[in-house]
Amino acid sequence: MPAVSCRTSDRADDDSRGLRLLADVRIVFDRLEVDRLATASLIEGLKADEESPWVDDHKPLTPERLARYLRPFEIRSTQMKIAGVNVRGFCRDSFADSWA
Repeated sequence: MPAVSCRTSDRADDDSRGLRLLADVRIVFDRLEVDRLATASLIEGLKADEESPWVDDHKPLTPERLARYLRPFEIRSTQMKIAGVNVRGFCRDSFADSWA
């Protein structure tokens, strides 16, 4: 029997999570009706749906994990000012190509 690589399985899992994440991020931006979100606020918004995979305590969604899921789509957080505070976050425009 041929050996099965866990790396391929992990990559496929990350790809499907990435696609799910893109859809869920759009829902958060639309629900909050904003053009920019701090990373912490985005993660909080993603976890608001108790049935989403982002609530999983065994693999919690952290800023680092969020960045890893978005990396294949070339979406990265940037330094920005929200409500007068410098934070790392995301602009809605950064997702436009991936959502299209």
